[in-house]
Amino acid sequence: MDIRIIPKPFRVVAACDDGKLRIFDLETQKLVGSFSDTLCPKEVLSANNNILAAGGQDGSICVYEADFRTTQPIWSFGAEQKLTPGLALSNDATWLACGTRGTPTIYNLRTKTDLPALPTELSQRIFTMTFDNDGTLWWGGEGTAIHNSECLSSITSTMRTEYGDEVIHHIFSIATGEKSQLSVAGSSNGILFTDNGKYWDTYISL
Repeated sequence: MDIRIIPKPFRVVAACDDGKLRIFDLETQKLVGSFSDTLCPKEVLSANNNILAAGGQDGSICVYEADFRTTQPIWSFGAEQKLTPGLALSNDATWLACGTRGTPTIYNLRTKTDLPALPTELSQRIFTMTFDNDGTLWWGGEGTAIHNSECLSSITSTMRTEYGDEVIHHIFSIATGEKSQLSVAGSSNGILFTDNGKYWDTYISL
């Protein structure tokens, strides 16, 4: 139901609807492992070189070491919190963001504590979120806008997902590149790109 690449070692992890995480070696193109700590279908993944976070359809999240020396989670959140489908890890493995509506819930993975909720009147459903290389958190979902937080204590800015007459509705994917490069895709037939995270530079029709 979701896949992520772990650069070192060069592997792909797949979240599957039978509740398992399956690990594939990209060089040999073979399955090198699979495990599960719950029967709940896995829905979303986020990963970097250090850790992997997996969210289930029941709203639970488990955090694992990315080298899979153990298949037991190093931290987990109860399903009663209903934290998925949005899920993101910062590049330095300090922050985990997750949530379903309004603004993300943000956890410090080093201290295993959550940050105060971002002050907002947003109520739209969240479909996707990501940290960029500078540690800024971006998220989007229902509607025609994406939001970001640089300090993780308030919303820094909001960008309407519009370019000329083109409008992207219901943001399903946000991807980041080098520096502040960002791309956004939604339910309309196109992708928006920005080089500075302040205004859209390009719209590509699909």
